[in-house]
Amino acid sequence: MMRSLNEISCLVAKAARGAGLAVGVAEDLAEALPGCCADQEVSEALAVLADHLAGPDRLASVIAALDVVEAGGEPVVLEFPLDPVIAALIRQRGTIVWRAVPSGLSLAVEDCPPLPRPKPQNVLAEVWGPLERFAAQTYVPATEASRIAGAGAGLSDND
Repeated sequence: MMRSLNEISCLVAKAARGAGLAVGVAEDLAEALPGCCADQEVSEALAVLADHLAGPDRLASVIAALDVVEAGGEPVVLEFPLDPVIAALIRQRGTIVWRAVPSGLSLAVEDCPPLPRPKPQNVLAEVWGPLERFAAQTYVPATEASRIAGAGAGLSDND
């Protein structure tokens, strides 16, 4: 199904919140998404992202990628392996350069080019579903008790 970048970004933000990330991190992740959509199949990117959201131990690389994005044009070196999707998030800030270091490979981001204008993306239903399930964790239950407690319009919808 074709989805606009705005739809994708909004779902990513809600899914990240549903997975337990802080609001700011979730918003940064949604904002960094155009780096993924610009140069690879978005369904693949979202599938890997959903996999990262499913495992708290895997979120460190997502947060590190966002730190690189926020660093601006400053060169940054990370000394742990990153998958292609996280690398794409980082690539929006510049050219990725891999270097051998004693502990393995390091990643440097240099030469920050502008991003191409994103277009609507075809997202596979089997990829969209897991992100929607994470996003659903942010919803208030639709019960009479939640309405009485203040969710929704309550007993009077006069606004």
